[in-house]
Amino acid sequence: MDLLNRVQKLIEENRLLCRGDGVIVGCSGGPDSLCLLHLLLRLREPMELRLRVVHLEHGFRGQASEQDARFVESFCAEHEIDCRIYREDVKETARETGISWETAGREARYRRFFREREQLEWQMAAEEPQKKPCVRIAVAHNRNDQAETVLMHILRGTGLEGLKGMELHRADGVIRPLLTTDRGEIEAYCADMGLTPRYDHTNRETDCTRNRIRLELLPYIREHFNENVEEALCRLGRIAAESQQVIRAEAERIARTCAGDRRQLARLSDGLRHAAVRFLLKEKGLSADVSSVHLYQIDRLLSGPAASGQVVLPRGYRVAVSYDTVRWLGPEETGADVAAERDSEERDWKEWELSRHLTVRDTDWTEVGSPERLRSWPLCQACLDGDKIRTVEEERGEKLCLRFRKPGDFIRPLGSRGRKKMQDWMVDRKIPRQERDGLPLLCIGSEVVWIPGYGISENFKLENKSMHLIFVEFHQ
Repeated sequence: MDLLNRVQKLIEENRLLCRGDGVIVGCSGGPDSLCLLHLLLRLREPMELRLRVVHLEHGFRGQASEQDARFVESFCAEHEIDCRIYREDVKETARETGISWETAGREARYRRFFREREQLEWQMAAEEPQKKPCVRIAVAHNRNDQAETVLMHILRGTGLEGLKGMELHRADGVIRPLLTTDRGEIEAYCADMGLTPRYDHTNRETDCTRNRIRLELLPYIREHFNENVEEALCRLGRIAAESQQVIRAEAERIARTCAGDRRQLARLSDGLRHAAVRFLLKEKGLSADVSSVHLYQIDRLLSGPAASGQVVLPRGYRVAVSYDTVRWLGPEETGADVAAERDSEERDWKEWELSRHLTVRDTDWTEVGSPERLRSWPLCQACLDGDKIRTVEEERGEKLCLRFRKPGDFIRPLGSRGRKKMQDWMVDRKIPRQERDGLPLLCIGSEVVWIPGYGISENFKLENKSMHLIFVEFHQ
């Protein structure tokens, strides 16, 4: 079976592409990407594919890079393929961000790929509004790349997720139709089809890890240990992927039921907990850069004795615990605690502003109903003994007001004999630390009369002899 038929069969069996799909093809002009583009070009008519090539000129190799870009542009023009050529100073980006040239280049390419996918989706939707467009991103990783990736992950101390290597079809729409094809087959195909790909001389330099693995380590293993090392590494990747699929399904099921429950997460086996944590972080948007160090930090946070704490993760993500609750926070939520908002210049949380959320009115028993009815009201409403409130206001020379907590605040909890500091009350009620400064309190001076959502003070509750009532309601 020739390469075209094998790739077409792989595409159909794994549903990498369907008839009428759009395809963003990443093409550098090298043998792998030119082979992929040519195969998709041959499938364009029978599968009714909409092709668009994206090439990023990184500026790494001066004139040679420009020649690569012109080659891709010329090839696409000759075969009537939509083509987008971009230029970016990747070295400068790497210097500014502190990452490697290789990583900066990869991130720059994928940014362009995803942006072009969005544009092609909009274009296809405008042309055929009755259809929902589907656009994939095709990249040219092959079987040798897979073996190098698995080996590189092993050397870095990977887990099961890293052992599986690259996927044929990623959840974000990236597909790899050549992932099971050997590099030798790709070069033979280019020769048979009369293709003259460009060759990047930097692929022969050993200044990056992947090149050293390809040029030095794999040949050494092939000569001294296993002549079929690439096949062995790819087989390991397939087995790891199958095992990971089972673990991931179970971890996702568990994660959805106990995402916010600290005790349940802490009781899981290490493997399931780590898989669940990775899933929950991925749901928030952090799908990479989570190392074993981060996982063990989260383990200690979940099972440790501290009532509250947090683990700071890459790119501004956090995992925070407060008593038995776990919160999974994205970078946009880092500064979203009410306490922080209260002190920000953008939202000036003045105490008088809280009064807008409060309704206070004098009333009587006939208006509010029986004590039994009052006890069934939602906790954002309360009835207080108006005579007791007026007495305390006159004694202390202070008026009833709604505000946030201050040092020295206290309350006599309903049903208790003595008063308690608000700090102690919040700890007893397991109010998360990040929520305490944002809890509204109805007070007279330092005494808390009512806490919306939690209840009133024993000192101001209604009694059978109460004659004058005050109804309060908090509007969120």
